[in-house]
Amino acid sequence: MATVSAPTTEKLAAMLGPEAFSRFEALCAYLQQTYSPQLAWHDGGKEWTYECKFRRGGKTIASLLADEGKAGLLLIFGKAEREKVEALRASLSPALLSFYDQAATYRDGKWALFPLDGTAMLEEVLPFLTAKRKPGGKKPAIAGEKLDFKKAYPDLYLPKQTPSLVTVPPMPFLMVDGTGDPAGECYQEAVQTLYALAFSIKMRKRTGNVPQGYVDYVVPPLEGLWWSEGGQLDLSDRSSWHWTAMIRQPDFVTKAVFEEAAAQVRCKKPEVPVEKARLEMFEEGLCVQAMHLGPYSTEAATMNALVRFARENGYQEDLGERRHHELYLSDPRRANPDRLKTVLRVPIKRANG
Repeated sequence: MATVSAPTTEKLAAMLGPEAFSRFEALCAYLQQTYSPQLAWHDGGKEWTYECKFRRGGKTIASLLADEGKAGLLLIFGKAEREKVEALRASLSPALLSFYDQAATYRDGKWALFPLDGTAMLEEVLPFLTAKRKPGGKKPAIAGEKLDFKKAYPDLYLPKQTPSLVTVPPMPFLMVDGTGDPAGECYQEAVQTLYALAFSIKMRKRTGNVPQGYVDYVVPPLEGLWWSEGGQLDLSDRSSWHWTAMIRQPDFVTKAVFEEAAAQVRCKKPEVPVEKARLEMFEEGLCVQAMHLGPYSTEAATMNALVRFARENGYQEDLGERRHHELYLSDPRRANPDRLKTVLRVPIKRANG
């Protein structure tokens, strides 16, 4: 197969149609986030227009195939990988297992092609991917360069303005809980506390007590979880809002590192209520997300588009208490309120599941 230029998003969307395109995009984002692969586009041979290969360490993890009105996922399972599938068989999607069982086996493995046509939920494909290649592909910082989470994990921090699926892994966060209007004193105090702790941890490189595994990094953007009683966010009454303000932390930040930073802030800035903060591992899992550009007052349209996209693809909101997740790429303390750049995210689950 010949190497070709990657098609534009518009061309791919027109070729595949809405359902196949949304599934193609969601799996593409998942593969990039989970494995940090190299992408190579080829012509798809006689049966497909395009083949996008996801490669890592000189080996192909998976291929996404595209043609008029259809998309597919191609996985080639070696002997050890087929044994993993057999061990998982009882928990796998019967519909997808039928495609796996019917696939031909050649000298280099079993070539299983899974259609992305609504035969099964996208999350039911993931165990086959895990059998093929165990997740784990975080992009390390380049020697001498600061780790910037926005650049290292673009699928989490820089999504498109159109809704897409993403699986958010567990990550450590500094967190402060509160209630009330974000313009109020309580929220502003929480943000001050988070940044004081975040910069105290980051600047540990200047002390003689550098944490094990420390890497220099750019402090990640502020994030927030917002909800009202019952799970829905009542946009008409900001005083009733519940929230968790939070900032992601690098993996080297342990409870001991957090406590040392809190002690340092308490000593240097006794007015900062560090006792209200905590370090917590937060796992959001499967979500639908999109980039929102503009003021907070217009976020409702973007949120409605996220919910509509989820329902059209067989999912429903997994509300719990925390429906509305915002990730502020524009610093809300300084940015023009009419020109904000915010990632909006809603946790979801399979409908009727």
